[in-house]
Amino acid sequence: MLLISRASLDHDFVELQKMQFNVNGVEHDLRLIERIESRLYNVQDTQRVILELGNKYTNEQRQLRKLCFFNWEALAKDAVGQNLIPDDIFVSRSKIGKVEFDAIKTSGDGNCLYRSASLILVGNEDLHLLLRLLTAIELFLHASYYARHPKFLSGMKSPSADVPEDIMFTLCLSDTEMKMWESTKCREDAIKREAATGCRVSKWSVMVHLMALTNVIGRSIFSAFPKDCSKTRPFFHDEIIPRECSFHADPAVILWSRDGSPNTHPAG
Repeated sequence: MLLISRASLDHDFVELQKMQFNVNGVEHDLRLIERIESRLYNVQDTQRVILELGNKYTNEQRQLRKLCFFNWEALAKDAVGQNLIPDDIFVSRSKIGKVEFDAIKTSGDGNCLYRSASLILVGNEDLHLLLRLLTAIELFLHASYYARHPKFLSGMKSPSADVPEDIMFTLCLSDTEMKMWESTKCREDAIKREAATGCRVSKWSVMVHLMALTNVIGRSIFSAFPKDCSKTRPFFHDEIIPRECSFHADPAVILWSRDGSPNTHPAG
């Protein structure tokens, strides 16, 4: 779910509540990627198709990075989510230091990560399909980057450092792709499988999707993880930086949970 700072921030970004795109076309392209068989992921024709899709949505990608919603008072709050907010969210580049947050309600249907991001951009959930598609394209085209995301390296310096990196990688995958990774040990293929299976509407997202989403929306996301005693929490409770660059001074904050039970999958 989405967390919003109660502080008032200056902004120089575009505020819109509508962004024009072809919903039917997006749904078609989601199905196109989802149907790609895993044995064809590294075939030249498949790579060409995904690259063409990336080029097809260049304008939408550019528009997304200019959007930011500010009228948070108009949105419904989430009372259950409010109780899950940890007290150790520190946004590194914030001009105001530690702040208090309100939990914003999102539809619980498996699309929560993308619905939350849509709320960040336009104040409604209308962009969730487009964001899901662009995240899949980002993962597929840059699988090598996400297979060895800088977070895996920085995580080795955190309290979770005694957890092997391969284990941390598997915790960023869905259960199905985790089993596939355990049999193939190819990280790039695992990322591409997440890209493809992640195109299934209403499928819950995992950490690698959030990592790629930062680049899609062009801003850092603070991955807020409810407090527990696990060694892996510091890995998931941290700011994720976009692959290219951030166009926003302050990160978005998204809280992980599932029907009130925290784990490594966002609520949905």
